[in-house]
Amino acid sequence: MAIGVRLDLPVFIVTLENSFPFVVAIVSALLIGKFLAVLSVRGGFGYHWSSSMAMWSLSLPQVAATLASAIAAYDAVNLQQFLDQG
Repeated sequence: MAIGVRLDLPVFIVTLENSFPFVVAIVSALLIGKFLAVLSVRGGFGYHWSSSMAMWSLSLPQVAATLASAIAAYDAVNLQQFLDQG
């Protein structure tokens, strides 16, 4: 929730306009990575397709956590650069 509250909508829109392929690549890599992990488990344990899709959908909130941790890391680097300058 803290990440959503900190969202600067004009900056978000400009970022989507200027870096849309990069944004799509990051989100796609996260979603596809989760899907490939589910496929590997499905084959090893013999799960049905519906069970595999349930596992994939239940792992999607982790994508949000990954993005939130990336934002926190980015903020930490920016803070360190700010402290180094001052």
